[in-house]
Amino acid sequence: MNNCSFVLFPCRVKDLIYLDFHSDLPANTEVIITADGVVVETHRYASLKAAKLPYDVSYLKPGRYIMEVMVDGESRFKRRFNKE
Repeated sequence: MNNCSFVLFPCRVKDLIYLDFHSDLPANTEVIITADGVVVETHRYASLKAAKLPYDVSYLKPGRYIMEVMVDGESRFKRRFNKE
């Protein structure tokens, strides 16, 4: 099994939010941002092993959003963040 670690910061954001991702093995990774169950952004990465990924969310309306990370097709991380 591929062990992964995730850190999402900050939880309250105005412009940039960061996902710190580390994996034992390179993996096909998909990052999905949703609001009220509607997909707002999707980012796909092939053979990702480690990265600090910035996302510009300055254009989003204030509210609660969910960031979900799929690793090799399996949901491995899901966290809420607040856009101010």
